[in-house]
Amino acid sequence: MVRTRPQLGAGAPLQVLAAWVLLVGLTLTTAGCVTGPERESAPADPDRYTGSWLSEGYPVPDVTLSDTSGGHFDVQTSPSRPVTVMFFGYTHCPESCTAVLDTLHSALDSLPDHLAGKVQVVVVSVDPDRDSPEALRTWLDRWDGSWIGLRGGLDEVRDLAGAVGVEVGGRRALPDGGYQVAHGAQLVGVDRDDTARLVWVEGTGVADLGRDLETFIKEQK
Repeated sequence: MVRTRPQLGAGAPLQVLAAWVLLVGLTLTTAGCVTGPERESAPADPDRYTGSWLSEGYPVPDVTLSDTSGGHFDVQTSPSRPVTVMFFGYTHCPESCTAVLDTLHSALDSLPDHLAGKVQVVVVSVDPDRDSPEALRTWLDRWDGSWIGLRGGLDEVRDLAGAVGVEVGGRRALPDGGYQVAHGAQLVGVDRDDTARLVWVEGTGVADLGRDLETFIKEQK
């Protein structure tokens, strides 16, 4: 069973509660996407990263999904590079997904090849009913053919997302008969020990994300 993030109780320290209030204030729903960081504690060095550093981290669960070629991909053990960047989105996402993935692509493109090659991008669909393997692959190829697209049952995807601090909500009907899926639009950085350590919210700039990725990559000994 996949464990979701712990909830804060009434006995939590005041500084943790204050951080939680700040987090709730930052969490918004825009164009079907829930934005804002999900963090438990501040980094030891506040100037180390622009993104939110998760000092305790969220272990990536042992969950196997299907990739766009029909193969099995274990999100914990299959990544073959020191750093994994995870994103939860879908091909019909109005604007947020495209903006975030544009930023990620540009940030990776700004890095030297020997560093960019140490990052594996994994995009998990939150709309498996419409995101066929072919549709998901075509969508991701707009940015990079090496990016991995994953599909699974929606409950399974929700559990996986919750385990790494990303919210996946329900559907909102549209006047044309379609729907949007509420989901966290943050990028999650996973270290070589299969622990989610960094969160970048929607709106993080290319330069800031690029610097963070370079630092994070170099720390993976």
